[in-house]
Amino acid sequence: MTDVTRLKEQLERAERVSRLLPRRLAMYQTIQEQKMISADYLYRNFAGTPASTIRYDLKQLQNAGLIKKLGSTRGALYQLA
Repeated sequence: MTDVTRLKEQLERAERVSRLLPRRLAMYQTIQEQKMISADYLYRNFAGTPASTIRYDLKQLQNAGLIKKLGSTRGALYQLA
């Protein structure tokens, strides 16, 4: 991968991150700080937000190519893509 391609990808990622809703941005930043987290960790840290909303937000972050899910069971972890 060339430096130009890498720089272009970084700029595209920064643009996608800048368009995130506040809660999704907070979730993204939490994953960025912790390196790898579980959905349960987010449920506890975003108390008052329904679990279904957190799952939806995680799916939207995955669809945007910002995070990836490791595993497919309840113990799945999330990290930056």
